[in-house]
Amino acid sequence: MGWFKGLRDKNIDSWEELCSEFTSHFTARRRHPKTMAALNAIVKDKKETLREYIERFTRAGVEVLGAHGGLKCFLFKNNLRDDCKFKEELGLSAAKDMNDLLTRAQPYIKYKEKKLAEEALKSRQSYRRGNDGG
Repeated sequence: MGWFKGLRDKNIDSWEELCSEFTSHFTARRRHPKTMAALNAIVKDKKETLREYIERFTRAGVEVLGAHGGLKCFLFKNNLRDDCKFKEELGLSAAKDMNDLLTRAQPYIKYKEKKLAEEALKSRQSYRRGNDGG
């Protein structure tokens, strides 16, 4: 409605001109599908967990039209950090498709989450010991 009310300031002389104004205004706001370039821009951050990277990558990957699984797997692996153990796994044996890649990522995710939970527990226990003798 705001767009329509704003037309008062413009001089529209025909139906074709109104259609052109409408199309140019609303087409620019339409969401366009993501491209492989957008998917290639998703790089695993140093502080990001493998789970977080996978979630971000797959969320964007769903929006990329016409991308085959092999290319998605390549971009996923290519944009992992070199210090990521899972990148080594994919280097030794390429994933057949994204489903294979995600299945193979699960043990790495579980291991990392277990280690983080153990570290958090040790930190809490250490904190409690330090405050007990107060």
